[in-house]
This record gives sequence, C-alpha cells and structure tokens, in this order.
Amino acid sequence: MISDFNIIFVSTLGGSPKTVTEFVGTFLLKGIKPSEIHVIRTRGAGSVPPFVMEKLKGIRWVFHDIGVEDIDTPANARKALHVIFRTIFDLKNGSDSVLYMDLTGGRKPMSAYLTLAAQIFCDETDRLFHVEPLDPLLRDPRSDKWFPERESDVRLTEIPYVRLYFLRELAANWGYQLAPENPDRILGEVTSLLDELALLGFSLQAIAHEIGNEIGYLRLKLEDALDPTEKIAFDNIHGLLEYVMIFGRSEKLRLERLSLKALISEAFDEFVARKGAVLGFQLSGEDGEIEGARVLLKRVFRNFFDNSLKAGATAVKVKLEPHENGIRVYVSDNGPGIPRELRDRIFSIKREGKSGYGVGLLLVKKILEKHGASVSFSGGDVGATFCIDFKKGGGIEEDAVDNRG
Repeated sequence: MISDFNIIFVSTLGGSPKTVTEFVGTFLLKGIKPSEIHVIRTRGAGSVPPFVMEKLKGIRWVFHDIGVEDIDTPANARKALHVIFRTIFDLKNGSDSVLYMDLTGGRKPMSAYLTLAAQIFCDETDRLFHVEPLDPLLRDPRSDKWFPERESDVRLTEIPYVRLYFLRELAANWGYQLAPENPDRILGEVTSLLDELALLGFSLQAIAHEIGNEIGYLRLKLEDALDPTEKIAFDNIHGLLEYVMIFGRSEKLRLERLSLKALISEAFDEFVARKGAVLGFQLSGEDGEIEGARVLLKRVFRNFFDNSLKAGATAVKVKLEPHENGIRVYVSDNGPGIPRELRDRIFSIKREGKSGYGVGLLLVKKILEKHGASVSFSGGDVGATFCIDFKKGGGIEEDAVDNRG
C-alpha cells in the first residue's frame, strides 16, 4: 500500500501560494499525508503564511529558492533547471521515499523542467499531478480559504509520464554522469542514451510520438500566454522527441571513410577523458579503411576499454590484421578473463549480479551488425580477447543511411 511509504510532496511556486495548499489539501481529503512538503519557488513568489503551515501539524516544510524573479533568459532558465534537477535528485538519491509532484504552480517552464527531472531521476512509484480549483474562493487570492473542504472543490488529474528511471543505471554502466550539476549536459547525455537504446530495438518512437503530441497540444493551447523563452523551452522538448523518433527509424546515420587506427585512437582518448582512468594501451598492425558511422564505431571500442577497466585489467592491446576479404581487429586485455559459464551469454541483455543490465556488449554486437561486421569472443582463461571482422565493401545497412545528401 502507498501509505506504507514515506511520502514527500513537491510543488513549484511562482504566483499564488494557494496552488501548494490546494495540492496538499486535496490529498489530505483522500487520507494521504506527506512527511515533507518541498516548494521550489522563484524570487517574489507568493508566500505561504505561517498560520497556514501551522495548521499542518507534523509536516516539515522545505523551500528551495531559484534566486530569479522570471525565467526570461537562458541564464535564468539554467538556474531554474539546476535547482529543480538538484532538488529531485537529492530527494530520490539513497531514499525510499515516494514523490508526489505538483505541476500546477510556478512559471510554465518550471513544470516542464520538473517533468524532465521526473523522467531522469524518479522511479515507478513516483507520480505527477495537476490540481485545478473549482471553488471560486480557492481561486481568489483575497479569500481566507486555503484548503479544499471537499473533493468536489478541486479537480485532480494524474499526468502520465514515461518513466525513464532506468537511464540512471544504464548511464552509470556506460560511463555517463547523470548528475544534476550541469543540466545542459544531462539533456545531451539523455539524447545519446536514447540513440543507443534505439539500436537495441527499444520502440521509443511510439512513446516519443505520443509525448510530442501532448507537448504540441499544450504549446498550442498556451500560445498567447507564452513569452519567447517559454516557447523556446517547449520547442526544445519537442525537438528532442522528434530526434528520438528520427533516430528510431534510423534515417540519419551518415557514412564516412574511416581509418581504423585513427578511429580506435580517438575512441581511446575519449575513454580516458571521460573516465579519467589510467589504462595501458597498445595499437599495432597495418591500418585499414572501412565505411561507417564514426560516433557509433567509437562507442564499440570505448565499450571494450570500459569493460577491461571494470574487470581489473591494467592494459589493453588492439591489433589490426587486413586480409583479402576485409580486416580483422583483435581487442585483448590482461584482466581475469570471462568465466566459462558466462561466455555464451555475454552478448545478451540478461542481468548479471551487480554488473548492470549487460547491454554494453549487445550494443556492440548491434552496431557492428549494422556495419556488416561480426564480433566474437576468442578467449581466454587469462585475459579476454574479442575478434571483430569487417568485411570488404561492408557498410552500414542501407535503411540506416540518409541518402538525401
């Protein structure tokens, strides 16, 4: 039962403080009482009077100040995004609490940012709501009615959202840092993760399409009330969803002629920069050219380096062997190797203890298959060696290429 959990209410505040008490009062009528109420507010927002808070005995109030009056510039938007991301992250990090989040109050972008924070940091128990006051006294800021007296005084709507909480674990497993200190980077990293999940066959296009429809509807309904910055916020969210849909249909991957040695060296440099790790590296053999998508193939090799580091290896070697039918690449390390009982499952998505979802090598396999290549585990009992075969003339699958120039 939900009552067995520690429930925390989260609300944004930019105008009338009654939006908070309407939200709280609605759930009190339903017999749901939070342990804490967290209010994220802009400067100059209406204050909840002390006598009102005093009526809610045993509930802790916490206020998070954004420090700007209006979200009317990119700098102010980033401040709001940062405070909202940090608040939700802190409430969920290491906590078993359930968040009930109110999208009613505050500046319009704050609701969008709270929804994004929920997508990234929350889990399947958390919920989003909108409360509309039906009683005229609740709407009137001059009246002394702060709480609904009956459920018919308000209309409570639960807002469905796609719970992408699994992104946190996938992100950690793949070397991303979904920490709230840099909200702009989070948006870019989420986009990259969605790109990569699409390669695994996750059907995110339909989900993104439905979310996009709802965002488009809201923007249309609010068109006259939105300032230019708020319109940009809506358009950015809609653009991100469109990007997911496009990638899911695999229409935007572009081919390049790539030097394998240069590609692998670049992938290793990026791995070191991302991880800050020290791992010995040796690249040998005769160079060869392939045709493919640079960003995806770098992901292949970064994944191998990351796996070696996680396994406890101190060095990795990559050897290229061109032959008449293409080029073969061996990636080996000096780690403990892979147990025999796991070798037939290393390219599956099955979860193995604390090692994450196991999608890393499956992603490698999918990317290489799209390039007409194959990958196999070559041994051994000490260290791990993988063999990649690029076929001569092989390229990314035709349906994954944008051939429109």
